[in-house]
Amino acid sequence: SDSYDLCLTDMRLADGEGLELVRHIAGLGADLPVAVITAHGSAENAVAALKAGAFDYVSKPVGLEQLRALVKSALSLPDSAAAPAKGQRLLGESAPLAQVRELIGKLARTQAPVYISGESGSGKELAARLIHEN
Repeated sequence: SDSYDLCLTDMRLADGEGLELVRHIAGLGADLPVAVITAHGSAENAVAALKAGAFDYVSKPVGLEQLRALVKSALSLPDSAAAPAKGQRLLGESAPLAQVRELIGKLARTQAPVYISGESGSGKELAARLIHEN
């Protein structure tokens, strides 16, 4: 069986959109990090790619050191089975909390800046700490 450690895709492909590929891989439930590398970068595309399941989004031209860092980051990602242990300080089993845990895991794998807002006591500091620890 073929297995892969990383998927690199462009936003614009000859036979479709890279975003479709990101969604497809995420929909399979595959434990495969997907990085989008594109010359057609925009904030909207980056947000769409990260929401679709990409672990990182990089604009071309990509330098060799940046590519090495991207690959190293992808290969050092924890398995999904080990990921929940890091977020155990978020207590509860509700569907919204599961979505928060999943989002924290996705954000932790990116190099994108993250802005967290909310009311006092809502857990912003805990979320930030979990993003950095994962």
